[in-house]
This record gives sequence, structure tokens and C-alpha cells, in this order.
Amino acid sequence: MSLLVLFFGIHVRILRIGAIAMRTRAAAAILAGTAIVAVAMWRRRRRRIVGVTAFARHGARAPNNGEMKVFSKDSAARLQWHHDDGRPPDYEASNNLTDVGRDQMRAVGRWLAQHPKYGPLVRSSTELAWHSSAAERCMESGKLIGEGLLAALASDAAPAWPAAPKTYKPDMVFKAWDVKGTAYKKYVSDLPKDAAFAARASRVYPALRAMYAKIGGADVGEADTLLWSTYVHLMCECEQYSDRSLPGGRKAAVSTALSAAERHAIEAEACWVWERRFQGCEEHAAFLGAQLWARLAEPASGVAIFSGHDYSILALLSHLGVRTYAPPALGYASLVLVERRADGSARVLLNPQPFRDARTGAVVTSVSAGHEVAVAEVASNGELTLLV
Repeated sequence: MSLLVLFFGIHVRILRIGAIAMRTRAAAAILAGTAIVAVAMWRRRRRRIVGVTAFARHGARAPNNGEMKVFSKDSAARLQWHHDDGRPPDYEASNNLTDVGRDQMRAVGRWLAQHPKYGPLVRSSTELAWHSSAAERCMESGKLIGEGLLAALASDAAPAWPAAPKTYKPDMVFKAWDVKGTAYKKYVSDLPKDAAFAARASRVYPALRAMYAKIGGADVGEADTLLWSTYVHLMCECEQYSDRSLPGGRKAAVSTALSAAERHAIEAEACWVWERRFQGCEEHAAFLGAQLWARLAEPASGVAIFSGHDYSILALLSHLGVRTYAPPALGYASLVLVERRADGSARVLLNPQPFRDARTGAVVTSVSAGHEVAVAEVASNGELTLLV
């Protein structure tokens, strides 16, 4: 009997010890789970976005002298832009934004204010920062972003908008590529003499020349024919975003004379020329984009707006290490977004075509986010990892 009692006593003790062990393991598991959740929450807090810088190319514009020099004076491509009385527009104008371009920039502002990640940052800001190229179309574009942004907010939540942007002279931030007397300017002027450039110009000359003949393009040598693919593409862009309110309505002389395949071929050559000018000159990359990047990457909370040129974006991408440039070319109001995180890291995004449908390529009137590409991750120590 005493042995039986002893057996059951030992068994009960074992059960108790087992129960205690199970409770201990359960408690340890709960503590471990709590610690994992706490660490995950801490990491999320550290990775939360505390600021965003939006850098936009100016909105849609009318053509300038660059585009017009490609076309003969009696070509439909030129004459379509003339006033009703036959007078040509001012192709030298510093501000040649169209009403379509103005609406685009207001739409960018509304998009920022209503964005699920960026909108709260806008509303919590007391004052917004604004930097701009001194070119009038860029300054008006930035101002219109501010107008659209503030109009999308309730009046009691609107932060202060600067009376004027911060500009730079000489402009080594937005237009280092245009500063006279630099080694980079010499590189660009010597580019047509480069063997690779000359070989490509010779190869594509017959096809480009045949296309230019359809649109009243001037008859020039092989190098200029390749170089001028940039102007023909820009003219197509001017047409495709043209304004019904312009004299004669919307413009389409070049876009209708060329097939979609021909326009794409010209865009591909234009991108190659721009790639050689910006992405292909690693020795000039820091000169082109370092000062712009330094300002875009400044660690700060809140929202900053930058308004500049497509060449400014290409210069920035060159500095970040992007070495290729293929269609689609940067469109009007193309956007670089720098998302700054609480831990000091950042992510760089590019939307090259905000006003084209991401699926069909059709022109749209509100920002299409489907084109966004993650370009780079920036660690808290400033180390950059290229993602493209």
C-alpha cells in the first residue's frame, strides 16, 4: 500500500513539474513573441516616412527655337503653331507653358496633397520649401504645384507657401549642364566627333532622313540628323500635349505624318543621344548632379518642392549612377520623389510619364502612378544602392 501511495505521489509531482515547465515555456514563447512584435514595431517606426521631396519637370509647353530649326519655314510642322493672322509665336519666350501644362502642374500639387503617404506630411507641415530653376516656365510650374496642393487642402490645414523659390546663380543645381566654359560643355560639343556617335549616325541616317522628308525636316549631315532626333521627339511631345485653345486648335502635323513605329524609332534615337550626353559620361556625373542631389537628400521632415527641367533629372540620374536611358523618354511633369525615413535612410522613385496611362500610353489629365520605378535606396550613412 505504501508503495502505491509513493508511486502516485511521485506521479503527481512529475505532473506538477511538467505543468510548471509547460507554463514556463508558454510564458517564454509569449515573451519572445512580444519581443518580436516590439522589434518589428520599432523597425516600422524607424522606417516610417517623415519627409518627402518632390522634384518635377515643368509642364507641357509650346515649341521653342530648338525644335523649330529642324523644320523648313513653309512646313506644316512650323505653320501649325502660327497665330490666326499668320504671325509666328515667340519661340524665344522663357515661359512657354500652355494651359495644358498649367493644369498638369496643379494636378501634381493635388496628387501630393491627396496621396495616402505624402498628404499627411503636407497637412502636418507649417511651411513648405520650394527650390526652382530660374527659367520662367519652371518657376511658374512650381508655383502652380503650390496652388494645386493648397487648393486640395482644407483652409485650416494649409501650410504656408513661399512667396518666391530659392534659385541659384550660377545655377549649378538645376542647370550645371548649361554653365558655359566647363569641361562638360566641351565634352558635349565634341560628342559628334566621337567614333561611336559617328558610326551610329551613319547607320541610322537613311531611315531618319526618310522620316524627316515626310515632315519638312531640314536636310543636314549625318551627325546633325542624329542629334536632331531629340528635337523631332520634343516636337511630337509638344503636339501630343497641345492645347485646344491654341490658334488652330490641337497640333498634329508631325504626329500624323509619322507612324507610331516611326515616332518610336525617333524617340529611341533621341534617348540614345541623351544617354551619351548624360548617362554615358561618368567622368562628368558628379559635376552634373552632385549639387542637386545634395539638396534633394538633405535630412529634414516635411515636404519640399523642386521645379526644373528634364535635363536636370537626367543629370541627377547620371550622378546616382544610372548609365542607360531608353524609351519612354521623360515626359512633361516627370517626377523624382525622395522619401525620407525616420532612421535617416531614403528611397528614390521616378515617375517618367505622370500624364500617360501606364497601360495604354494615352495622354491623361491626372497623375498616373503606374509608371513609378524605384531608382535607389540610400542608407542612413549616405551609402547608395542602385535599384535599376
